[in-house]
Formats: sequence, structure tokens, C-alpha cells
Amino acid sequence: MATSATPPSSVLIIGAGPGGLCLALSLSLLPQHIPCTVYDLHPSTPSIGGAVALTPSSLRILDRLGVYERIKHRGFQYRALRFATSKGGTIGDCIFGTEQYPALRISRTILLQALHDVAAEQGIHVQWGKKALSLQETEEHATVTFEDGTSATGDMVVGFDGVHSRVRAHVVRSALSAKSTSNPDAYAAQFAGLAGVQFLTPLPLIRFPPPPGHAEGTPPPLPMLILAQEGSFLLFPSDPEGQEVACFSVWNTEVDLGREGWERWGREEAVRWVRELHKGWPEPVKSALESLDPSQVHVWPAYSVPPLPAWHSPRVIIAGDAAHAFSPKGGQGAGQALEDAALLSRSLFLVSPQYPLAQALRVWEARRRERVKFVLDWASRADRGRREGKSGWVQQKIKEYVLWAVFALKGEGATRALIGYDTELVDLGA
Repeated sequence: MATSATPPSSVLIIGAGPGGLCLALSLSLLPQHIPCTVYDLHPSTPSIGGAVALTPSSLRILDRLGVYERIKHRGFQYRALRFATSKGGTIGDCIFGTEQYPALRISRTILLQALHDVAAEQGIHVQWGKKALSLQETEEHATVTFEDGTSATGDMVVGFDGVHSRVRAHVVRSALSAKSTSNPDAYAAQFAGLAGVQFLTPLPLIRFPPPPGHAEGTPPPLPMLILAQEGSFLLFPSDPEGQEVACFSVWNTEVDLGREGWERWGREEAVRWVRELHKGWPEPVKSALESLDPSQVHVWPAYSVPPLPAWHSPRVIIAGDAAHAFSPKGGQGAGQALEDAALLSRSLFLVSPQYPLAQALRVWEARRRERVKFVLDWASRADRGRREGKSGWVQQKIKEYVLWAVFALKGEGATRALIGYDTELVDLGA
């Protein structure tokens, strides 16, 4: 039986997404194996649409788990994101990849399947159709009760159950138990005031003007973020050859339409809206919109989690989007979940009489809060020019000049701390 002075002997993981599976694999590969079981509300491995962008800080983790070799040639590899003006000018390149680990945009389904395959090979068991309903904990154990009436008990419970987490409510209530005036409902997920609109189009249907000094037919520098007074337009491949391009725009709105409302808006209004917003934009946006297939339009409303009083109680932890949800425009959600998991496995392994569980969890949370704050601040700065409403001509030129100055003066240093983070080098004080 585990105590507060020894690593846990059993861990229950709620959520079989990238973060939950990364934690399970990390625990299974420790020198002192920590058994775990993964529970997920879906009936089987989900086929989830969309793609994720992974930088070296995430790919390094997947490499250590034996996953990277399986996926690195199944997505679109790139070194930089090109920032451009709507008139065809280049602002600069934001570096997101290295020679060892080029950044990778890959289908979420492909990533999940690779993680599930490696987990199965390690003997990690996923129980499907298990939606967490409530939790209870003692000094030594935590118990999860599921909606189907069953329950499970382990030394620890870790919730990687997403932005609408059920595990979060337990952790928040535990943290607020001595504050009778606080309302746990205030820490539920909140609509972030925006929705991402995406459509897919074949690369040959998009006309890219050749860069100055280059011949017609020069391959376009993708991915590319085009900035204009009216907003932004992102072109981002996710297939290995870069022949299928996802085009993104963002609708800023204070109204959460709800699940059915968003589905209806996506069917009936999204195409008209995106065409109207970018009406009159030159190439490559013009031809991308001309090739828009309404059946390929998808809408993702964004939800955020307010700053929480705690990410853990004595035997229950939340991580990933359950603890800190990122705007989809920041593109850091999956990566931060992987980092949470990798550092948590290190923390649990180090538990000893000299480094008890309470201290290990406290240090883990502190280190991850520091990192998440840095990434959130970085993403907010990078995002500011896209989130704001229509700019005046002078405002737009100032934005473009500031970005140009950052890229020109800092170069790779602009993202070094973002992509160079290594969970194995984080000082846990043990």
C-alpha cells in the first residue's frame, strides 16, 4: 500500500486524450513501474476532427515514449510560420521547429491512434464508456464513481478530462472548503468570446503570388498567417505532402450559441460570414474562398477556464485543459497537456520520506503554473493583432512594424523559451 512517503501504487486516469495517454505511458516506463488504468467517456477510440500543432517541447516527450517515430512522417513538418501582409509583403518568420524536431501539424486522430497503439503494447488498459460522475478521497485513496453506477479506487486520480472536466469540481471544492463565501460554479468553463471557422481546400486550387524576386510557381511558404485591417487569415497544411490546406478565420462574439446553435450556425451562416469578412482580399485568400466547399466548413467555439485556486487536492489532480484551457489560436493546448503529464510522472516517481507526496504535488503545480503562465502570455501577445477588431491604417502599420522588428531583432530567440522547454530539466527540488 502506498503512503505519502512512497510513490503511488495505482493511478486512475480520467480521459484517454493525448495528456492522459502520455501520463499512462510515462508511468509505465519509469524504472519503478507505476500501474495505472485509463477511463474515457467515449464508447471507443474517438475519431476526432481537426489537427494539432506540436513543437519540439512536445515532440521531445513523444520521442521518449516511442511515439514520435510513428507520427513524424504522417503530418506536415515545418520550421516557421510566415507572417505576411494582405498586400503580399513579408513581415517575418516565427520559428517553431528545430533541425532535430521540425514542428509538426498532424491530425488529432492519427496522434491519438499512435498513442493508443503504444499504450496497448505496454499493457495499458483503457476502459471505454466511463463518464466520471463524482469523486471521494481519504488520506490514502481516491474513488471515482461513474455514470453507469460502477466505481474504481486507486492511490491517485488524475483528471485529463478536458475543458468541461468533472474532476475539476472536486479539486475546486476541496480548495474552497474553508472559504464558505466562494462559489465553486464560478470556476466552470466559460465561453471565450470567439469561435474558430475552418475549411479545407486542395493546395492546387489556391493561387499564391510569387514572392518578390521569385519566379511564378515558387512553392508557397506555408504555414502562413496573413494580417489585414479587417482581421487575419491562416493557411496551414496537415498532410505530409502539404497538399490539403486548412484555412482559418476567427469570429469574435460575446454570445455562446450552445451546441445545437453552433452546429446550426456552421451549416447556415459560417460560409456567408467568412466570405463577407474577407471580401476583397487579394490572393491567396481570394482563390481559397472561391474554392470553399461548404461541406468542409467546421466551427469550434472556444472555452476557457478561469484561474483556479488549486490544481490538486491530497489524492486528486487535474491537468491539461481541465486545469488551463488555451485559445485554439494559441495552438498550445495539446502540447501543454503533454508537458503536464511528463512532469507529473517525474514528480510521482521522486516521492520518498524526504520528498513526500504533498511536497511533490505542490512543486509540480508551482512549476507547471509558471510554465503555463509564460505560454499563455506568449500566445496572448502573438494573438493580440488577430483578436482585436478592425484596425485603422496607421494602427495596422504599427502592428506590422512591431512584428517585423521582433522577428528581425530576435530571430530564433523570439521562441527559444517556448520550444526549448524540456520537462527532464525542470528543477523539482527533490
